[in-house]
Amino acid sequence: MSGTLAAEEQVTLGFKVTGRVEELRVDLGSIVGKGDVIARLTPTDFELRLRQSDAALQQARARLGLIPMATAIPSTLIRPLLSDRRAPP
Repeated sequence: MSGTLAAEEQVTLGFKVTGRVEELRVDLGSIVGKGDVIARLTPTDFELRLRQSDAALQQARARLGLIPMATAIPSTLIRPLLSDRRAPP
């Protein structure tokens, strides 16, 4: 006897952001419901984009005079930039 197995229902999944799958929480045949977390993406890429967007927003606010320039760029973004600079010869 031979045959073919097929799922009763299939669903195409998509994420709102691009990235690598860090964790898959279901296996073949798992029963899932609406709202169940079935996978997690590695957050590194979109966390970096969020920090860059926040820095750009703060700079724009500073240019408009909405906040003082000294507080426009978070120190967490300034430190890596300063450490990358090399001292002049």
